[in-house]
Amino acid sequence: MQYVAANIALGICCVLVSQSFTFTHFTVILFFGGLSFGAVLGLLVIVLTDLIGPQSLGDGLGYLMLSNGIGAFSGPALAGYLKNVTGDYVSAFYLAGAASIAAGLIMFVIPVLKSFSHRKSKRGLSDVAITIEVPDGTRV
Repeated sequence: MQYVAANIALGICCVLVSQSFTFTHFTVILFFGGLSFGAVLGLLVIVLTDLIGPQSLGDGLGYLMLSNGIGAFSGPALAGYLKNVTGDYVSAFYLAGAASIAAGLIMFVIPVLKSFSHRKSKRGLSDVAITIEVPDGTRV
C-alpha cells in the first residue's frame, strides 16, 4: 500500500508542478515529488519480489529496465509533440501525472480483486465433496 500511495502522490505532484506560480510553491511540490519518487524506487524491488517471486527476480528486473528504457526514450518525444500541438508543456505534465496515478490505482485494485476472488473460491470449495476411487475398489 505504501508503493501505491507513493505512486499516486508522485502523479499528483507531477500534475501540480505545472500549476506552481511561486518559488516556495514549486519547492514544496518538488520536495514531496522527490520523496514520493524515492519511496517508489525504494519499494520497487520489494513489490516486484512479491509479485513474481525471488526465483524470477532477475528476469523481472530486466523487463522492468526495458520498460523504463522505452519510457525514457519515448517520453521526451511525446512531450515535444504535445508542446507542438498545444503550445505549452502543461499537457505533458498532465499526461505523465495521469499515467502515474493510473498505475497506482491499478496496483490498488489488484489486491482487492485477489482478496475478493480468494474469498469466493474458498467459500465455494468448502461445499464440495470429493470422492476418489482407488483401483482396488475402495473409496476415499
